[in-house]
Amino acid sequence: LGKVLDYFEDELGRDDKVGIWLGGAQICIADVTLGLYLHRLYQLGLEKEYFEDGVRPHLSVFYQRIIKRESFEKVLRIRENSGKERAVLSDADRALENA
Repeated sequence: LGKVLDYFEDELGRDDKVGIWLGGAQICIADVTLGLYLHRLYQLGLEKEYFEDGVRPHLSVFYQRIIKRESFEKVLRIRENSGKERAVLSDADRALENA
């Protein structure tokens, strides 16, 4: 995972890059996919280890930019889940919550 994130960190930080997205000035499926991967790391509480706090600054800026897009907010319900505890539950834990 680290090598993949390093690749995208380098791509986003290239001096000859055109536009703010991976594919240039317009958002593309690669941006959406990367945004979803970064969001999953956030959900797992791994963002500080993999892309925040100066670890991979270009990825951090990218993630902040993409989650502010209306489509991401809508699909991921970022605003309504903001501030909630993040946890990965086992099937048994999930069953207890739904009992």
